[in-house]
Amino acid sequence: MPTERTPVIIDIKGLQVLVDVLIEQGNEVFGPQVIDDVIAIRPLTSVDQLPAGWTDDQGAGRYRLHNDHSHGRFGYAVGPQAWKPLLHEPTLHTLSMTQSHAADPVEVHVTATRKGRRAFLGVRPCELEAIVRLDTVLLRGPNVDRAYRSARSDLMLIVVNCTVPASTCFCTAMNTGPRVSENVTIHDLEITELVNEHDGGPRYVVTPASRQGAEILDVLGSRTSTVAMTNQDALDIEAGFRRAESSIERHVDTKELHDVMIASSENALWAELADRCLACGNCTAVCPTCFCTSVNEITDLSGTTTERWRHWDSCFSLEFSRVGNAPVRSSVASRYRHWLTHKLGTWHDQFDESGCVGCGRCITWCPVGIDLTAEIPALRTAALSGGDSRPASGDQ
Repeated sequence: MPTERTPVIIDIKGLQVLVDVLIEQGNEVFGPQVIDDVIAIRPLTSVDQLPAGWTDDQGAGRYRLHNDHSHGRFGYAVGPQAWKPLLHEPTLHTLSMTQSHAADPVEVHVTATRKGRRAFLGVRPCELEAIVRLDTVLLRGPNVDRAYRSARSDLMLIVVNCTVPASTCFCTAMNTGPRVSENVTIHDLEITELVNEHDGGPRYVVTPASRQGAEILDVLGSRTSTVAMTNQDALDIEAGFRRAESSIERHVDTKELHDVMIASSENALWAELADRCLACGNCTAVCPTCFCTSVNEITDLSGTTTERWRHWDSCFSLEFSRVGNAPVRSSVASRYRHWLTHKLGTWHDQFDESGCVGCGRCITWCPVGIDLTAEIPALRTAALSGGDSRPASGDQ
C-alpha cells in the first residue's frame, strides 16, 4: 500500500489518458459498455465506449436501460454480467489425453492457463467484494484453481464507487457498498465520478489503493492536468454517498442469519418458493460469487483422443447433485433451499463470510421475480417462533 493516499481529480480527457497509460503498459483494459441493451463488460480502448448518460431501471424480474443524456459514464448500478467470467471462465478446456494404439502409453497434455496483463476499469464495490470471495474459495483453499490463479495474476482492479444504486440493490445490508470498504485492499485505484451538468462534463476523484496504483497515478499526473480535491469536493462526495445509501430500500437482516437458515431447513416456505421457481439457474449464472463447475470428457470417433472441458454448473441443475444412480436433491424445493442456505448460511461455515454481496442480480434476472429479501423475513419469523416444520419436499 502507498504511504500516501492523496486523491487527485481528473476530467474525462484525463480518464482517457488513464486508459492509454494502462494499454501502453501492456494491459488489456476491460470496462462497461452498452451491448444488446444491457451493461456488459468488453475490451475498452476509449472512454467513448463507456455508457455515457445511460442508467438502469431494475426491479424483480425487470431490467431496462434508458439514456438521460447526462455527461456521466457510470450512472448505472450493475448489469447481468459480473466480472466473474473473466476470472472464472464459463467454459474451459483443461486437458487432452491421446493414445494412438492400445499398446501405446497415454499422453496427457495440460492446457496452458497463462493470461496476459489486464486491467478491469469500472468494478463496483459489491463486485470487488465478490472477487474477494472468489479469491477465498479458489485461491486460499486446499485446492488452488490454477486457471483462476492465472487470471488473477498481473491484474489491475480499478473500482468506481456507486452513486446510483438500482432498486434491487441491498449492498448496505451486506456491508459491501455503495463505497469501497476500508477493509478491502485488493484493488489498485478507487474512482468516484462527480457529475455537475452545469460544469459541462464529469470529473473523477482518483485515489491510489496500492503501490502499483500510486505509480499509475504518478504517470497520469505527468501526462494530464490534475487538481487537488477541495473541501467542497469532499462534501459533495459524502453527500452523494448518503443519497445512494438512503435510496437503497431493500434490506436483509443479517443478525444470526446463519442460524436462521439452518433452522429453516424443513420450513414449508421452500415448497411455496418451488411452485414459483423455474429452476432455470439464472440466479447462479448472474451471481458474482457462485463458483460451481462440472467436468465433461469428450472422446473422438476414433477413440484415440479425449478432451476434458470444465463448465459452469448450477445447484439448480438436477444432475448436479447426482450421487450413484439418482440425484440427492431431486425436487426444486430442495435445490432452491440448498442454494439460498449455502449462500447466506453455510458459506460462513466454509469461508467465515457471507456468499452474498447484495448486488441484487438474482432478483433482477429471476424470470418470475423471486426476491430473497422478501422471503428471508418469513424464514426468520418461522425460525424464531418455531413455526411450520412440515418438510418442504421428500428430500432431506
